[in-house]
Amino acid sequence: MTGRTPSSRSGLPPVSAQPAAPASSGRSGASSGGSGGAATGRGRVVQRPRQAARPQARQAARPAAPARARQGEPGARPGVPGSRPPGWRTAALRSTVSRSSAERFAARVRRRRRRRAAVTGSAMALGLVLGWLLFGSSLLAVRRIEVRGVHRVPAAAVREAVRFEIGHPMALVSPDAAAAHASAVPLVRSVRVVRSWPSTLVVEVVEREPIAAVPAAGGRLALVDGDGVVVETVAAAPAGLPVLQVDVATAGPAALRAARAVSDGLPQPVRDQVRSIGAASPDGVQLVLTDRSTVQWGSADRSADKAQALLAVHPKPGERPTVIDVTAPDAPAVHR
Repeated sequence: MTGRTPSSRSGLPPVSAQPAAPASSGRSGASSGGSGGAATGRGRVVQRPRQAARPQARQAARPAAPARARQGEPGARPGVPGSRPPGWRTAALRSTVSRSSAERFAARVRRRRRRRAAVTGSAMALGLVLGWLLFGSSLLAVRRIEVRGVHRVPAAAVREAVRFEIGHPMALVSPDAAAAHASAVPLVRSVRVVRSWPSTLVVEVVEREPIAAVPAAGGRLALVDGDGVVVETVAAAPAGLPVLQVDVATAGPAALRAARAVSDGLPQPVRDQVRSIGAASPDGVQLVLTDRSTVQWGSADRSADKAQALLAVHPKPGERPTVIDVTAPDAPAVHR
């Protein structure tokens, strides 16, 4: 039992023992066999993994070596090929972002400049067109003169005084100069000239209005305004217009206005007794009553008090004419 071998049991021819081959020959045999199998000392065949697959697995597991930095690339260190400092990827990204941001900013600046140039050019063109329309074109020149507010004054006379503005550009018309020419027309007290675009000048006239009638040559009456200008000469004063005994040329317009103020301020009881009102100065208004009494009235101040003083000291009917002084209404005086 002990002297039998496994080969004798199976009926196989006996295998002679051979010395083990060195490691180098076994590796070469395995590589030459191509099957990857190797014989053990007991004659068993052991399957080994393929040797060619190991370098591929190692290569796949090994991380890829970084590409060498180019000369002048951000992060490359001079004299050390393939070296990059920590954070080189962030620096490269920042450089790319900075370049793109700068390009977008430059594009915006160019668009803004083009827009500004377009706006400026349009404004200049519009200004030139407006300037030509206002100062060089006949489209906006004076072609018509309209006169308003005249009754006694002939409208043709006012229009003729301002005719020199016909054909001039509306923008160059001087309203003050035109008004000065129109004010020279008789019976015109004041003038206002305004533009009515596109081609009309409107002349607004305020005529002189008489405030009283004063004696004139030949027994006629001159209707004068507050400045003493004769508006009209008539045979009889119009209703509602007082007749004042004032020499405007000597006493002046102020005396005329004072006499008119006294006439307007007289109460009806006094007015019924007044025959005439005259003035030699603004403070020298004088009344002549129907009984031929003379009243020294003075100025137009405190006319109501002076009227009450006159009624208090006026002589009774039938008494001889007197001179009554009410220039100081608190202390009237009677001179017989």
